[in-house]
Amino acid sequence: MIRLKTLLNENVKDASFIKRLKKYENSKGNQYGGWNKQKQRWFPHNSPEGGMPTIAYGHKMKSKNEFPNGLTDQEATTLLNADIDKAINKIKTQLKITDFDQLPVNVQQALVNATFRGELKAGHQAVKQMRAGNWHNVADLYLARKDYRNGSSGLKDRMNWNAHQFRIYGEKLQLQSINKNDIRVVNPTVKPNQEVTIQIINQDILPIDSIKLRVYSVSGTKIKEHSWQNVKRGILQFPAPKAPGSYLLYINQSATLPLTVTTI
Repeated sequence: MIRLKTLLNENVKDASFIKRLKKYENSKGNQYGGWNKQKQRWFPHNSPEGGMPTIAYGHKMKSKNEFPNGLTDQEATTLLNADIDKAINKIKTQLKITDFDQLPVNVQQALVNATFRGELKAGHQAVKQMRAGNWHNVADLYLARKDYRNGSSGLKDRMNWNAHQFRIYGEKLQLQSINKNDIRVVNPTVKPNQEVTIQIINQDILPIDSIKLRVYSVSGTKIKEHSWQNVKRGILQFPAPKAPGSYLLYINQSATLPLTVTTI
């Protein structure tokens, strides 16, 4: 059981999230962050919220003498990983989000990120909606905070990232799943701004209450999005992107289709 728990936590701690969390918590370029370039070690620094000092990537010290020789960056990373495990335990036991292990990894990471800042409390409305499985309500409630409204651009960037993970998960739970074999792009190669037609070829899944389309470049940048309500006929139309290139159409977060925009 302990080994399984460790493996589940490791899914949360992928390299990209560790990099993101480090960026949010501290940096070697932060003159007040405790990094000693000459000694190549982290040393304690004052915590913005007061109380005991913090060291490296958001670790709240238990005493001022906890790390008398500081920490190498590798040691700080190991400590960060241990703190993530503690955050996950807090999410499950104190926030009582008992289905944490069943949530998508990006949502788990957003919960850990928010827990590191101490943003989530068991009695908060956003957390109550999480426990109830009403994830479509979570993002707006999570951002309805004074510290977000009055926060720095860095803080807002951090909280917006979390809210985005909550929002897309909430949307996915509400949207009807569509298989890529149920639909096709009638004209998969088009000119800029030309009308693109998507046809739902499996009439058995109609009507569909809501369809959301997101258009991404192949590099992962979201270009635009469209939505349709109460779809009965099975024909969806929208203008192609302005710039030539290859794109991916994500439909209800369950089906992916390619689209090419060319001037030829």
